[in-house]
Amino acid sequence: MDDTTDEETVDPTAASEASPGVIRANRTIAVVLMLISAVVIWQSLAMGVGILNDPAAGSWPLILGVVLGISAVAIAVRPSAVNDISDIGTKFRKPLLGIVSVIAYGLLLPVLGFELLSLALMIVWLRFLGGESWRSTVIGSVVIVVVLYLIFIVALAVPIPRIL
Repeated sequence: MDDTTDEETVDPTAASEASPGVIRANRTIAVVLMLISAVVIWQSLAMGVGILNDPAAGSWPLILGVVLGISAVAIAVRPSAVNDISDIGTKFRKPLLGIVSVIAYGLLLPVLGFELLSLALMIVWLRFLGGESWRSTVIGSVVIVVVLYLIFIVALAVPIPRIL
């Protein structure tokens, strides 16, 4: 005889319906993402995108804007795909920290320089986002910054604000 009750057996293929509030929230998010995507695409075109073998400054923002737009359409088409937002804070804490750290990096680069700021960013990403040990974080951060320095400053001579 089976000891499980009806409450304990769950069909993993059975999809639960999302509440109307979740569907409405997902559609709102999709619209906001579409608007952001449109602005990013518009601004990237204004910067100039160049051609495939000779890209201009707007090439990468254009690619990101298109990917964001496609993602927004996917959310709008299936707004009930994500129906559990009870732990949304814990799911988005690390990605939010990643986004904030990249924005801070861009804003502080002219002030603090490439080396110091890149080291700080790598520490944040490896330790707090990646969960690495302090030993791995310090070694990895230093190695990554040295490699980036050799590539961008020494080999490519990219004019990046720096302190060394």
